[in-house]
Amino acid sequence: MMGMAQPVVLAFPLERPVFIREYANGVYGVSSYFLSKMLAEVPVYLCQTCLIYFVVYAAVPVGIVSCGGPVCSLSRVAVTG
Repeated sequence: MMGMAQPVVLAFPLERPVFIREYANGVYGVSSYFLSKMLAEVPVYLCQTCLIYFVVYAAVPVGIVSCGGPVCSLSRVAVTG
């Protein structure tokens, strides 16, 4: 999950000089910059997350309920805590 946040975190230092110049010229404020950036990027990350979810869902065999293998043991531990 943190891997999906990495591009967002790395984008702010790259855009910092442009933001500081435009903020100093009074083009926009901090809150409007942040809000517009998040509104533009949230749909992209939501689509990426859904795509990854559907690929993993299609790849994992869900129909196996009882088996003695290590994968089932790990899934039981993950579900029961």
